Amino acid sequence: MSMMKMITGAKKNIYIQTPYLVPDEPMIESLAMAARSGIDVRIMIPCIPDHPFVYRTTLYNAGRLIRDGAKIYIYENGFLHAKTLTADDEVCTVGSTNMDIRSFRGGGESNAFVYDANVTKEMYRQFEEDMKFCREYTQEDRNNISIKERALESISRLLTEIL
Repeated sequence: MSMMKMITGAKKNIYIQTPYLVPDEPMIESLAMAARSGIDVRIMIPCIPDHPFVYRTTLYNAGRLIRDGAKIYIYENGFLHAKTLTADDEVCTVGSTNMDIRSFRGGGESNAFVYDANVTKEMYRQFEEDMKFCREYTQEDRNNISIKERALESISRLLTEIL
């Protein structure tokens, strides 16, 4: 998968915008490993859920990645529907592929992959512009969620394969 190659090949940074953070385990582990190795991993997710189970799983996965050093940003200017990924200053992708299992396993999605430093820098610039409408989701936020919400996240996570 091309997105996986972008993530595992990154040396400096990985920026992702996605309405759903429900990837398979290898993708989560690749992002976690990148963050643990000092790569600047930033993921932007929406503040407005369009499906409660998917959103709870997104927050659960965000929490896992925060523990590994990734930075999660919650976009607070409406529903974030962007589906972008940039790696280093070399490659970017945009399209209809969500960062979720269904999209990865043949959801009929399509992305453009661009190997151009100027286009990639423009995607970074847009990510930075969108960050003006975000708040960082932190370990402190994770520590303050209720037991009920933790339980709902765990139940939602169990449904990942069918979400």
